[in-house]
Amino acid sequence: MGKRKETITAWLRKRISHLDYGYKHYGKVGHCNLNDEVLDHLRNKVHLSHLTNEKLSRHFSGEDTFYFAGNSWGSESLVMIDIDCHNGIGTLQGALAYGQFLKDTFFPNLYFEPSTNGKGAHGYFVVQKDGVKPEIVNDLLGQLQAYLRQTIYGFDIENVEIKGRCPRIIWGSKKGEVANYKAGTLAKIPRNALRFEELKKTTTFSIAELRSLILRPLPEIASIVKMVSVLCETKTAIPTTIVAPKIVKVSIPKVRIEKPVGSCSDKVISLEELQKLDDHYLEVARTLLGVHPLKAGRVVATVKDLAVFLMLLKWFSAHMNEDGSLPWKRFAGLWTAVYKAKDIDRAFDPKRFAALRNYLSSLNLLDWTDDTYKQGHWERGVKVGGIACKWKASDVLTSMLLLKEEKTSLAGTSASSSLQQTVESLVMLPFEQTIRPIELMSMVILHPGEQELREAMGMAA
Repeated sequence: MGKRKETITAWLRKRISHLDYGYKHYGKVGHCNLNDEVLDHLRNKVHLSHLTNEKLSRHFSGEDTFYFAGNSWGSESLVMIDIDCHNGIGTLQGALAYGQFLKDTFFPNLYFEPSTNGKGAHGYFVVQKDGVKPEIVNDLLGQLQAYLRQTIYGFDIENVEIKGRCPRIIWGSKKGEVANYKAGTLAKIPRNALRFEELKKTTTFSIAELRSLILRPLPEIASIVKMVSVLCETKTAIPTTIVAPKIVKVSIPKVRIEKPVGSCSDKVISLEELQKLDDHYLEVARTLLGVHPLKAGRVVATVKDLAVFLMLLKWFSAHMNEDGSLPWKRFAGLWTAVYKAKDIDRAFDPKRFAALRNYLSSLNLLDWTDDTYKQGHWERGVKVGGIACKWKASDVLTSMLLLKEEKTSLAGTSASSSLQQTVESLVMLPFEQTIRPIELMSMVILHPGEQELREAMGMAA
């Protein structure tokens, strides 16, 4: 007898949690087994709900929608890259273009498909856990999410998330004692069973390879922008499907990535935002500097410089790193990319950047979660990463940047008049009272090498 052909259900079960899965009910996604129920199961062998083949069949047909969490105990765990297009931001074309970018740049053979609603996309890859604990896998996936979020410039998507993290059992002091349980993060199970052969061949990373990916230098923003343009113009067909409810057999239409107008162009910042640069953002900058002049010493910062700063800050505040940090190098990279795209005529200058940031901070227009930072350094040949400040635009500044440009509001007050009143209500703090970045000195611990230990032991003898 020949070897039995592997099914998609068997393949999935080896790579997802048998304790933690989810279900969408009336538009809301929830865990089918609550934490207390899983604890009762682990401690007292109480029956637990399971993801049956019948449920998976309904998921593949589109009748229901089920979700998985990562595999805490097996050798491999399935992970989902959620390419979001929500809140009116992003398109299916943009999501598919970003999925292809990930496949070409970071994840060889990455399997991805459009989301059920046809707006975003989901990519799937496998992590070979190499016996490491679930919390280590989850931490690496969190770092991967922060890394990938710095690569979405120019793509017509809202954000990218890593889902399918592993649930955790917290063991007690006694052998076999379960102290607590923490559920994983749910991710939608791949929808298209007809593409199982592609799913099986998707990217598989060892823990070492995953760490190596996270430590890779980020592609230059200008090169990402160039790839956006190429991907939007490509005629390469990507097989996809959006499953309709109660249809067991579905066809796989070819979806071509066409270049849309404006939103998925070769611009880093959308054309709509760039149009505001010489309009609303310039008006906000001019009003601010007209009421509260910038005292920057030898640094020359113009109204247009402040307008550019405000435009980019608004973008960053809506696309924060997962830990809430906003490194100045990330700000510099986007400013430089916009400059190289010839959308602005002033190159990035670190002193000008600091002067504009401190100016807005003196007006309490920045929200600082953490004003400390630490430089990265090398310790005996090993690079130790730095820590960036955590800051973004305040609610007041955000509302100023979102003011409608209509001549008159419903209340009869002009937008420009409202802006003027808001700016006049601000109080500029003295320099010594202004929140600014504070550097924390790294404590470098030099561990002795083998030769140094031998010499020290010899001297002691």
